[in-house]
Amino acid sequence: MGYKVLCVLGAVVPLSPAIYFLLTHQFDVGLFIQQAIASAASVTAWLDVIISAGAVLTLAIVEGRRLGMEKLWVYGLATVLVGPSLGLPLFLYRRSQRLDSLDDRTTAALGQD
Repeated sequence: MGYKVLCVLGAVVPLSPAIYFLLTHQFDVGLFIQQAIASAASVTAWLDVIISAGAVLTLAIVEGRRLGMEKLWVYGLATVLVGPSLGLPLFLYRRSQRLDSLDDRTTAALGQD
């Protein structure tokens, strides 16, 4: 599956039930949060997401700077607003584009077109 497809899935799948919940409960964010942390199992899942988000942000900053990528804040915004399910594939998609660009430059500089 391509990174673009994963970006779409990573945004639509987690946001759909959240938007449905908020629409059916008159945008009661307090109730949403209350139910999201209502059990040890749900807290465990949230802690996993938070740690995963930290890993995505660290990867995006470290690897993004190493490769000279611009607008690294976009991956942080995607991760915070939606989750690692969007932030990671979005970063990997743009990273693959950057690596292809660097490969093309190297090939051209070596005269191997």
